[in-house]
Amino acid sequence: MLRADSKQYKIVDEEFDGLTMSTTTLHGWQGTDGHSHDWEEGYYIVKGVGKIRIGSEVKKMLHEGDFFIIEPNKWHQVFNGMNTDLIFICVWRKHD
Repeated sequence: MLRADSKQYKIVDEEFDGLTMSTTTLHGWQGTDGHSHDWEEGYYIVKGVGKIRIGSEVKKMLHEGDFFIIEPNKWHQVFNGMNTDLIFICVWRKHD
């Protein structure tokens, strides 16, 4: 399901068995809206180079093939510092 399609990014979500898999295409020189949530989230970088801010610090440079976990309640935001798209997949399960 298309969740967003703008100058900033395109986000497509798929849900199955209580999981959400979200594919984000973050366009050149853009950043995601920073946010936090009370569940763990896995990130896989499909294409491109970028960086992620966790809390007030840039914590990780992002490259194709990287996989990492964002802990619950950690504020985070992804930045694309290139002209080309940064594509990444996020997977999470909300615990209600």
